[in-house]
Amino acid sequence: MFHKDAFREILLNAIVHKDYSSCNPIQISVYKDKIYIWNDGEMPPNLDSTDKLFMKHSSKPYNPKLANVFFKSGMIEAWGRGFEKIREACALYDGPLPEYEINESGIMVLCKACDRYLELLRDDSRILTIILTKMVRM
Repeated sequence: MFHKDAFREILLNAIVHKDYSSCNPIQISVYKDKIYIWNDGEMPPNLDSTDKLFMKHSSKPYNPKLANVFFKSGMIEAWGRGFEKIREACALYDGPLPEYEINESGIMVLCKACDRYLELLRDDSRILTIILTKMVRM
């Protein structure tokens, strides 16, 4: 549906950029054709659009100590390279880049399924319809 490496980077970003003083959990909603990830963290003011996120930019984690732990553990390999890795992973799947909505209440990420996955869903639905139709006729 969505490349696992891209999803991993998005989750790591959500964890490192989350505002833990709010006590609100990171929220993940999974649908058959998309995934939403929300957290109430903040991005630096200059990174206020999806286009800017996927351009080269400096890294300013909301939680630098937590980011450093992730870096030292190998979960984050380099500062500021997460969006580049997301773009590369999406390109491998010929999938769309995630869409980001950034506002004062937090960050919402929409990960849409790639076309190949959507085609498989349609094929599965057609096959199921044929099977059920034949079962009803018996």
